[in-house]
This record gives sequence, C-alpha cells and structure tokens, in this order.
Amino acid sequence: MEGLRATVLLPLRASMTRYWRITYKMFGALAATLLAALPVVVVAVVTAGHPKARARTGPMPTNGSMVVSNHLSYLDILCLASCYPGLFLSKAEIAGWPGIGVLARAAGTLFVDRDQARDTGRVNGELAAWLRAGLRITWFPEGGTSRGAAVAPFKSSIFQAAFLANVPCVPVTLGVATPGSAHPASQTVCWWSKEPFVGHFLRLLALPRVEVTIHFGEGVTPTGDRKSLAQELHKRVSAAFVPVAQ
Repeated sequence: MEGLRATVLLPLRASMTRYWRITYKMFGALAATLLAALPVVVVAVVTAGHPKARARTGPMPTNGSMVVSNHLSYLDILCLASCYPGLFLSKAEIAGWPGIGVLARAAGTLFVDRDQARDTGRVNGELAAWLRAGLRITWFPEGGTSRGAAVAPFKSSIFQAAFLANVPCVPVTLGVATPGSAHPASQTVCWWSKEPFVGHFLRLLALPRVEVTIHFGEGVTPTGDRKSLAQELHKRVSAAFVPVAQ
C-alpha cells in the first residue's frame, strides 16, 4: 500500500507544480503588459483625453538613435514613452523614489550614478551596445528638472555612447501649458522644488487641462568631441524652446 500511495502522490505533486508554474508565468506576463501600458494610460488620464493635449512636430527618432531633451517634470518620460518605444536613462536615486520610481521603470528606464566616473563608463558601454542593436535611448542632459524659464547647459559625459555606437543624436524640445488654470504651468506641472511627489501629482490631476508640446529636431551625426556635440544639441533644443509661463 505504501508503494501504491507513493505512485499516486508523485504524479499529483508534479501536476500541481506544473499548474503553479503556469499560473505564475501567466500573472507575470499580465503584470509586465500592464506596466508597459502604464505610461500611455497615465498620459491619457492627465490630459483628460483631449485630442490636442499632446501635440507632436518634426520627424520621429529613428531606430538606433540617442534622443536628448530638456526636462520639466516626471511627465516628460511618460509623454515621450507614449510617442515611441525605447529606453530611458535617469539618475540612480530616482529608482528608489516612491511613485516616480515605479513610473520610471514602467517606461523602461536605465539608472546611472553620474557622480561615479566608473559607473558612467560602464553605462556608456552598455548604452552603445543597445544603440548598435537598434534601440532608441532617451535622456535629459540638463541633469534635472527645471521651472521652464530656460534650457540649462547640457552635461556631456553620456554623449560618449553616441560616439562609441556611431549613431545620430536627436534633439527634442518639450513645452507645457495649462489653459484655464489660475496658476502657471511652472508651479503646477514643472516639478523642480522639494514638494513631495504625491501632493504634486494630485494637484496636477486637478488641473482642467494640460497641453504638452513635443518638437523633434533633425538628427545630428556625432563629430568632434562630446562637449562640442552637447553644445550643438543644446543650441538646437533651445532654438525651439518656448519658456513656460511663470
């Protein structure tokens, strides 16, 4: 009887293990799908479904290009992620921020400690490999968000990846407006102060309308050195920039 009992239980145990493995993978695939769709969903909620709330001009970045943009808010990543597939580069500390870290990961973000020269070198090598594979890599060379009065000078260290991969760099200029709001976009959409994320995000959702404008410029072939390339891209982003209402 003991032998018979063992013969019956072993297939049952194997069957249950297989069942849980299938269930686990199904829920994992569903979670991954929901996270991938999160940027588009959040942008749709914030812009309240207005067809003109997200305006895009210029040619879309091609596969295998480095995309560089000015930086106004955490919405920047979500808006750009809703326009084209690709990876984003962000400061390492953002990965641990409540709310924003989740949104950044959902948009496909790579994190780098720019204060560590060794980590920057590692990231340049990894980014070059992704770029050669045909991915779009997007980052914000100002190094942080601003109130939108002007475009801050670009940091140049990460531009080395474009030289290593020999791919074009696409300048992108972001603009934002809040028609119908009693407060300017620099205080309601731009997230540059030390205000906690949750409070800012709830205030953002309360706005009657948010208009985001995205201008895609022509790609620039890397020449010279990374500092001159950063200056050229800064000039092109600034040329299309409209200061945010203060």
